[in-house]
Amino acid sequence: MKTVEYDRYGDIADLVLREVPMPRPAEDEVLVQILAAAVNPVDWKLLRGGFKILTGRHMPRRIGCDFAGRVVATGRAVTMYRPDEMVFGNINPLKGERGSMAEFLAVKPEELAPVPGVLSAVQAAALPGSGASALESLRMGRAEAGQHLLVLGASGGVGSYTVQIAKARGLHVTAVCSEKNAPVVRGLGADAVCPYDRQDPLTLPGRFSLIIDTVGKHLLGRCAHLLTARGHFVQVMPNARSFLDLWRTSLFGGRKAHALMLRLTPAHLRELAQLAADGRVRPLVGTTFPLERVRDAYALSADGHAVGKIVVRIGEA
Repeated sequence: MKTVEYDRYGDIADLVLREVPMPRPAEDEVLVQILAAAVNPVDWKLLRGGFKILTGRHMPRRIGCDFAGRVVATGRAVTMYRPDEMVFGNINPLKGERGSMAEFLAVKPEELAPVPGVLSAVQAAALPGSGASALESLRMGRAEAGQHLLVLGASGGVGSYTVQIAKARGLHVTAVCSEKNAPVVRGLGADAVCPYDRQDPLTLPGRFSLIIDTVGKHLLGRCAHLLTARGHFVQVMPNARSFLDLWRTSLFGGRKAHALMLRLTPAHLRELAQLAADGRVRPLVGTTFPLERVRDAYALSADGHAVGKIVVRIGEA
């Protein structure tokens, strides 16, 4: 089968499409033919060595964590999935011995959920990581109906889900994106849109109970004046300063900073599947690429201006 690997920490040019043996599922695993896999920033951050302390030096490493596909076979201990069933899921990207940018993948049942019938494989692949990040960001920020929410980076993967889920829960959403992407974000349900290339979002009037930064360009110190006295600021792509803000604000009352470190669970997959089945969330897929152009897919993600999710088509998706 074909898979995408890298032999050293480096850049997108170091990604290699290789032929490797097809995995065989263990007794407690499911073999999935991958039809589509989504690109996530964590993939290329790992490639660049940003988490060496966690990932170690073992090479080669495979890339990709979100996927959707068709069950091919199951181990003897697996009873909840059957061949030909459509599934979607997420694998831990830190380990690197598996990657979703591959034609086949052996996974545990808890890493999967059935694909809602309303979604294609491409749409389902775009759901897990970014959708779960949106869910957790809203939970960390104590989001409640009637609150005013500011979403920075609303047209991206996490941002597009955050807008939709927040609206489904009764929040008033102000979304920040480029002027070009404003119609897309309005179509997701945003109550107000601030085009950052026409207005600095830090000059917005009013106060927000919650600010979610999906792109990692702001810190609590820059946004504090936009928050209510006990408002919450959630950093989806945290850096060292984000954790310092988290620690500092945990010691005192008032505004709180949060840094998202996502651990995706089966409950996330089930909740996202239900939201999609109910029509409250629709994956925003921006650009798709064939597996042979996986480098182009990651280059677009690293550029930071993609609309919605970038998805790689692998099988007959």
